[in-house]
Amino acid sequence: MPATVSFILPVYNAADTFERALDLVLRTDLGHPELRREIIVVDDASTDGTADLVRRAAARGIARVCFHAETLGQGATLSTGLTLVTGDIVVVADATLAYDASECSRLLGPILSGLADVAYGSRYVATSRQVPKLWDRLSNQILTAISNGLTNVALTDVTTTYVAFRADVMRGAVLRADGCGVASELAALFATRECRIFEVPVSYSARRATTVATRWFEGLSHLTMMARCRLRSWQLEPVAPHQPFQETMPEAPRRVRLTRLMQPSDLMMPMTPTAHRPILSAN
Repeated sequence: MPATVSFILPVYNAADTFERALDLVLRTDLGHPELRREIIVVDDASTDGTADLVRRAAARGIARVCFHAETLGQGATLSTGLTLVTGDIVVVADATLAYDASECSRLLGPILSGLADVAYGSRYVATSRQVPKLWDRLSNQILTAISNGLTNVALTDVTTTYVAFRADVMRGAVLRADGCGVASELAALFATRECRIFEVPVSYSARRATTVATRWFEGLSHLTMMARCRLRSWQLEPVAPHQPFQETMPEAPRRVRLTRLMQPSDLMMPMTPTAHRPILSAN
């Protein structure tokens, strides 16, 4: 049964938001009191002082960290983080605060209940959200539609970076995408392994403006990876379903005897002040 949730926090030039994002990950409710958490921070060769903040977090024992010697991209940071994961569930968090880490329990809910192997945080099924730019929305819709056609999975937001999945899903798989195209590669991988996929609404607030050139480059990265995944044959078996996470029931202490047993007449006992009510005590 899952006992540890591993957060992968890729960072790149996020000095203004990193400490806040890390604090949110530390304090977020996991949805179950017995779940433990580990935090893995991967710095993608930041140049604005983020690396110093990451080292400070490692010195405090808050997170396990890793540094890239050069900027490699989102997919490379995810691959690096996955090599350090020891937990049973992986959550890919966001260091720019575009996604709200306090909503992590929404992603974990379907997995902990045994209903899903993967949970996507969709920006477009939220009840309330920041209205996206028209061309950003259209480009995401086109990429999502193409990915859905290739994988036969009806997602609404394939390019989201807020996703949780069982660690077993990645067993035996090697991610090839270094950049943002890793999102399309993950969608193909999840479909190949016949994962049970849930989508949950999450809040989203764009923190960085996207230029036209960046949008075209990211779109091309997704399309290229979709084509590569279509031609690629993963020799992977479908992921096996898992049981719901059950809270451990406390064992009754031994040699305990109740000094007062409930009698049928107690069911009709009138309400009395708390100080005068019979108390069950253990000997």
